[in-house]
Amino acid sequence: MALAAGLRFSTLGVQSFDIDESVTVALLHQGLHATLTTLPTTEKSPPLYYILTWAWSRPFGLSEAGLRSFSAVLGTLTVPVAYDTGRQLVGKRAGLIAAALVAVSPFLIWYSQEARAYALLGLLAASSFALFVRLVKRPSGRLLTVWALASGLALATHYFAVFLIVPEALWLLARARTRVGVVLAVGGLATVSAALLPLALHQAHQFHGREGFLATPLRSRITSVPVQFLLGPEVSHNDKALLFVLSGMVVAIGLLLLVARADRRTLSAAGLALAVGGTALLVPVVLALAGADYLDPRNLTAAWLPLIVVPTAGLATWGRAGLVAVGVLLVISAAAVLIVDTRPSLERPDYRSAAVLIAREHRSAAIVVTPSFNWTPLTYYLPGAPAMQDDTAQVSEVVLLGWRTQALHPQTVHFLARQGFRLVKGRSVQKLRLVVFQAARPMLVERKTLEKLSLGESSAKVLVRDQ
Repeated sequence: MALAAGLRFSTLGVQSFDIDESVTVALLHQGLHATLTTLPTTEKSPPLYYILTWAWSRPFGLSEAGLRSFSAVLGTLTVPVAYDTGRQLVGKRAGLIAAALVAVSPFLIWYSQEARAYALLGLLAASSFALFVRLVKRPSGRLLTVWALASGLALATHYFAVFLIVPEALWLLARARTRVGVVLAVGGLATVSAALLPLALHQAHQFHGREGFLATPLRSRITSVPVQFLLGPEVSHNDKALLFVLSGMVVAIGLLLLVARADRRTLSAAGLALAVGGTALLVPVVLALAGADYLDPRNLTAAWLPLIVVPTAGLATWGRAGLVAVGVLLVISAAAVLIVDTRPSLERPDYRSAAVLIAREHRSAAIVVTPSFNWTPLTYYLPGAPAMQDDTAQVSEVVLLGWRTQALHPQTVHFLARQGFRLVKGRSVQKLRLVVFQAARPMLVERKTLEKLSLGESSAKVLVRDQ
């Protein structure tokens, strides 16, 4: 837990808020009632995370470190849950291995440093699975109640929790000696699901086709799942191949050992974990292939712990050699975390530095932001530049801001030149790029005209800084 906390808290405020986090911040700036009222039209998740984070933000604030610290605490608390899961399924050694893998997991660390619901989903889904494992071994009414509570909270955090909870519930219904308690618990979860359904349908309609991950082909998203689960979402392509091969070899060794060396009890326990985790992973993939495409690796966080327990069970049977193999996997995981921490190009876009630069050097400017969704984090860091509401504005500069990889079209230069603006400089700020045009005196510009300008081919949003 100390290792997990160190890896999560030590760099908590280094990166600026990304696009999704800035939506969270904008929601939490309001009162709790306004937050919940606005949620259906601004977010695609159930309300629990936002309620808890709103309460957390009262004493800890809305800074990067203050808001993300809630996720970091949740990510750290997942470590003992992983230990208990491995210990209950296989034994203490498997529990320690599972806990260590959670502590250094690049995937879990990334989302433990993000002001989003995924760390809470990870903890609650892991708790649901750990309690399910205990129920399988020693059924009791008290455990069943706690399992239902953890599962219900997971559902109220993220809709994809259902893919973990349904196989657990079906197993309990099929195997329970006395089904009254199980039926009541599962009925309670069905009630929670029914209560969330209208919100889920509204959000699905509200955001249909607008999810950012849809820009990535489905096939690429499917094949990226094992890579992200082992190495996290941001390791570069140059590093991924070698690290993935090495970590994949350790996982494969664990699976082979499971088949070759494990006793019947361990095989049965690993099979249970594989059935639950595999369902939580494969059902969303099948649904996406069938046309209901909501597949993003981060949405599959609930499947992470049940799946990692499977090779862990095999590695735990191999004595010291198994511990050496685990050590290799831990070193690879730590290397992936270190690579991201030491390469700004792999981190979240640095809107904070871009905003500081604009505030310092461009006091009377129309800021044309592309793609348009980049404006949300920029307005958080640049509150003195609201979205342009009037049809015209008088400015002495036009600043184009977009991705570093986006090109400046020659016709944009020619058009602004005809309006009295000349290109003076371009500058890269980590993943972002700023291109600055200046006029000899303040010029009247039209909002509709500016919205047609961009870096690349994306839609634009115009902010105005007039100081």
